[in-house]
Amino acid sequence: MRNAIALAAAAGAVLAVCGLAATKLFNQPTDLKFGVSVAAPVLVLLLARLDKPADALVPLVVFTAPFSALVFTVAGVSLSLFTVLLVSAAVCVVLESESDQNRTRSATGAGAVIALALLIPAVLAGREQSSELQLFGTAGLVGWLVASLSRRGRGRAYIVASIAASSTVQSAIAIYEFISKQQVNFYGSHGAAIATDYFYNFAGTDRSVGSFSDPISLGNVLAVSLPLILVAAVTSAGRRPWQAAGLALAALVSVVGLGVTLSRTSWIAAVVGVVVAALLAGRPWRLRLVTVVVVAGGLGIGVIARLAGPALGVRFASVFDPTASTVATAAGDRTREQLWHASERTFLSHPIFGVGVNNLHTKLAQQLANVGTFTHAHETYLQVAAEAGLPGIAALFVFFGSVARDLVASTATRVWRASLAGSTVALLVCFTTDYTIRYVAVAASMAPVFGLIAGLPRPPLKQPDVECTQADLAGAGRW
Repeated sequence: MRNAIALAAAAGAVLAVCGLAATKLFNQPTDLKFGVSVAAPVLVLLLARLDKPADALVPLVVFTAPFSALVFTVAGVSLSLFTVLLVSAAVCVVLESESDQNRTRSATGAGAVIALALLIPAVLAGREQSSELQLFGTAGLVGWLVASLSRRGRGRAYIVASIAASSTVQSAIAIYEFISKQQVNFYGSHGAAIATDYFYNFAGTDRSVGSFSDPISLGNVLAVSLPLILVAAVTSAGRRPWQAAGLALAALVSVVGLGVTLSRTSWIAAVVGVVVAALLAGRPWRLRLVTVVVVAGGLGIGVIARLAGPALGVRFASVFDPTASTVATAAGDRTREQLWHASERTFLSHPIFGVGVNNLHTKLAQQLANVGTFTHAHETYLQVAAEAGLPGIAALFVFFGSVARDLVASTATRVWRASLAGSTVALLVCFTTDYTIRYVAVAASMAPVFGLIAGLPRPPLKQPDVECTQADLAGAGRW
């Protein structure tokens, strides 16, 4: 079967190189679509030669998560490369799974199931249930795949490497957009001009988005990834110097990419996450981590200052007084405060089950002017409280409480748990000023962190003490 698949993939690769596949599959062939038509059979050919294809597919899922919004029309059917990889990885993980009676279930997985159950009334009372099911299903499946792979062999290292590679590529795209003043067009050869509204431009300086829909989403994902990348670079220094150098470079590029998003909360989240990781890492690693952070941060800030110029200092100064009259985006931040208060009033008016998922904007429109279809609370906690009520708040407590339980109970090294704790805290900080987790690309990019936590080793189940007599041993010997 493997040989047959490999031969078919090789034949497909030959046809793709000749340009026949892209012409037949796509209505409007482009350079990127041609590359996809060639890469797909080559990837299948390589996977067919692996004993465990999931070792390669799951990291590919993590790497392509930020590109999940990119959809191709193949033979009249809308499809994304991320979806194909996600389904293929799930099939491989199921086929390769091995039973382990001593393996304990993670609290994170159980907490996620309970949290989803608590959100069911809000989803049923809301609109666009299919989009919410896609969001929860995609994030849950990515987390499960990562947890499954991280429990075996070098799976954890593969996942961290894919997170670092994804952050590096997204940051490189962001830096290119910042320099070229154009967004990368993944469907053609010509880039699109960056929007000029509050979210995409600050004081005449464009804010990069990578492959995401807005700069805040990119900033949030990079902020959550940085503690993991930095700790991995520090812990690899003594054993694998080349790997450590690659991870350190990824951290440096990610710092620059984070900087050009000009996302203030993402900056704060990254700093808080790294500080938490350093404090929890313990004495042997704390000084090394601080040293790497100072070097990478200093170099990154120098590069950002060179690229952004005065806009960086002005944006940083606005962190301390965002609504001051001298701040260019003060009006937008005052609107954000109004949205917070209106969302809080909505929750207090509907505390039991909320107003339903995706219904908050109608309540905001009754209280404020200039509220559009996609307007939200600009804070994840208020958004969940207003739309899901007390069960939504309970869902957040249950899930993140389960995450904390896994981090505390795990037998993994202290420094590794510290990095995951730092990433989790960074995400909690990101939740305070926006609601980017509603995007599938963002949720799928955040899910690997919780998959790694769910896959942490835990103490084995305690076996009951059994007292055997000489007669029992003799009977066992006869059997």
